[in-house]
Amino acid sequence: MEAYKDPISGLSLRAAASLYHCNKDSITHHLNNTPEHRYAPDIYIDRQRLSLAEETALVSHIRECYQSILPVDVKLFYSYANELLRAREDDKSVRKNWHYKFYERHSSVKTMRARPIEKDRLINENADDYIK
Repeated sequence: MEAYKDPISGLSLRAAASLYHCNKDSITHHLNNTPEHRYAPDIYIDRQRLSLAEETALVSHIRECYQSILPVDVKLFYSYANELLRAREDDKSVRKNWHYKFYERHSSVKTMRARPIEKDRLINENADDYIK
């Protein structure tokens, strides 16, 4: 730091970094008093719209819908998430591709999306035979 700040030395930032075997970005961060690094998971947790408890409630609701053979497509999934936000009195809604990250965090729910109707059920005239 002293060698870089000294006007007599005439060292550039790169020269000072290579002379003392350190990264030039670390010198820049030190000069700018940049706060300590935050690890990526903490940053993502701060940016999440739903809390962990709300996501857990959403996962259990999706599982209940899946077990009772009610289809949960992406539109309905967004409306559930936005309803949780409105209950918290948050006027923002979830983003366009929010469900991709949700499925990464909760991979067990990814396979519980809306299923197409079975061919036999579609052809059958009496649908009550297939309703449980």
